Amino acid sequence: MQMDTIKILIVVSICCDIVLFILIAWLFFKIKAFGPKKLQLLIEELKESQKLVQRLQAILDEKARLVKSLEARLDTTSSPDNQDLSLNKKQVIMLYKSGMDTAQIAKETGLTTGEVELILSLSNVSK
Repeated sequence: MQMDTIKILIVVSICCDIVLFILIAWLFFKIKAFGPKKLQLLIEELKESQKLVQRLQAILDEKARLVKSLEARLDTTSSPDNQDLSLNKKQVIMLYKSGMDTAQIAKETGLTTGEVELILSLSNVSK
């Protein structure tokens, strides 16, 4: 039984070698049909494409650097502006839960009624 497996593997190996030889021969004739001028043109186009890819990669790297820089700026959770926003949000929610309407909350906090309504709608708060 093991001998049959070995024979099968040898036959498969020979078939693979034949297919590989045919593919190499086909590729050789395809390249030969191009001619030297077409091949030179193809090589030049590939070099130009490579330059374009390198320029694109440089642009993408720069964009990634800018995005990281912007994320770092936005990630300042301890900034006074963000603390004020958080306090305003907490105060608006607390006043709303205590029974005040949006106009009263706006007057109390110094925010506009639109800002109060926005905070409440984004917070999904119920009385």
